[in-house]
Amino acid sequence: MGKAEYLAALEEGIGRLRKSKAKKLVVVHHNDADGLSSAAVLAAALSRAGYQVERVPLERVHPPVNERLHDRYAGIPILYVDLGARAAPM
Repeated sequence: MGKAEYLAALEEGIGRLRKSKAKKLVVVHHNDADGLSSAAVLAAALSRAGYQVERVPLERVHPPVNERLHDRYAGIPILYVDLGARAAPM
């Protein structure tokens, strides 16, 4: 994915988030230093934008864990940060 496609995907995601009218969001992130840092930055920005943010640290992505997260937070947008997107189906 090139820069233009990446920026377009970000804009699409922002639009979908705004359209959802969600007040609460979940940020799922890697539990290492850069995952904790990136989640903190994103959570701070989202909080400033008026969202209530819950952070969920993970060691790695596994389909059964994803299923449980999506069941637990059904109807709440889930954002993934610093996790190998190709490691498991989202």
